[in-house]
Amino acid sequence: MDKIQAQAAHLWQRLSAPETGATYQQAALLTGDLLKETATLLWLLICLFLVAFEWFWKTSVQLGSNFRAWLSGIEQSSPDRVVSEAGRALLSAGKNSVGFTLSQAKEQLGLPAEQPTQSAALPAKPSPVSSSPEPYQSPPPAASFAAPTPPSTPSQPSAQPVEPDVSDDAE
Repeated sequence: MDKIQAQAAHLWQRLSAPETGATYQQAALLTGDLLKETATLLWLLICLFLVAFEWFWKTSVQLGSNFRAWLSGIEQSSPDRVVSEAGRALLSAGKNSVGFTLSQAKEQLGLPAEQPTQSAALPAKPSPVSSSPEPYQSPPPAASFAAPTPPSTPSQPSAQPVEPDVSDDAE
């Protein structure tokens, strides 16, 4: 029984000591700070999720819109025009590659490089308006004593439909 009384007295001394109260008070304050910081971190993670979701949503809508515009542009253009533009692009890329390769070879050999001419480069895109000359229109026949006819105006060149350029709308 003496052992039990001695152990109980020892425990009571430890519990009633001033260091014990201060230690538990510090533990309670530290626990409160840890809970506040954990709640702040969780709130910031929720905010990050919301911002990422909004970015993903806007980007998805913009990409869908761009794809839809591109697809409708493909559906409206004729296969001959697509093939023609692809051929022009390949020809231009081929000429540029050959020109670059030749200039690099000349540079390696120490030969003077020629300046490229403006007429050698092909336009990247054909112009949407036909630049063909007007067909010849014969003058009206001379009428004898007939009422004068109003002068004929040259007909406007047939304009191809202009497609909107959707590459700049991504902003």
